[in-house]
Amino acid sequence: MTPKQKHRWLVGATAEYLKYLDGCFVECGVKQGTSSRIMAEILQREGYLFDTWTGFPHYSEYDLPSPKRKSRLDRRVSSKKSVYKDCKRHLKKFGVFGLCTMIKGDICKTVPDFIKDKTLTVDMMHIDTDLHDPAQVSIDNFAPFISNTGVILVHDYGDSKWPGIKKVVESFANEQGWFLVDHNDTIGVKVAALTRIHPMEYQRYICDKFERERS
Repeated sequence: MTPKQKHRWLVGATAEYLKYLDGCFVECGVKQGTSSRIMAEILQREGYLFDTWTGFPHYSEYDLPSPKRKSRLDRRVSSKKSVYKDCKRHLKKFGVFGLCTMIKGDICKTVPDFIKDKTLTVDMMHIDTDLHDPAQVSIDNFAPFISNTGVILVHDYGDSKWPGIKKVVESFANEQGWFLVDHNDTIGVKVAALTRIHPMEYQRYICDKFERERS
């Protein structure tokens, strides 16, 4: 499998692991909607999708591994290309658009606004924001709503191009006492999983399923 295929496989396998629960799912950093579609298809329940569906609204010093990287991020900030309609079309094509609420705008603003006065149970969350600040806001705001057996997946953990993600994940795990699974160690993909309870059963499920399906 390519890294992209492994990432999508992991999203699906994690959703399969959690499908007996009845809470909703959340994705922050949606792009064309592939991961949201996978979660919606498997979980068959309501999901909340957060993105600008255009370029980055901003970035922080944590996202700059080198001076050269700044110019590339500046281009992403100035980009006006929208994939909102592409995402909507993708979700409709697979028959899951009705399960998905698309919330457009800067995640650092839309997520805090969304959770005000909300009573939610979230069983699965996928974060693929690329950048430190929206990842931090996503975890900080939704963590209180994650069920005891829920899982937060964070893409780009350990990727040198996106150093802010590693900082967010490790700081949160250390400060809040959550368990951290590095899926680069389990199946060779740069994704972290965060869980409230010890992840032994989850890790075993993912590893066993991966070995069965690739053989």
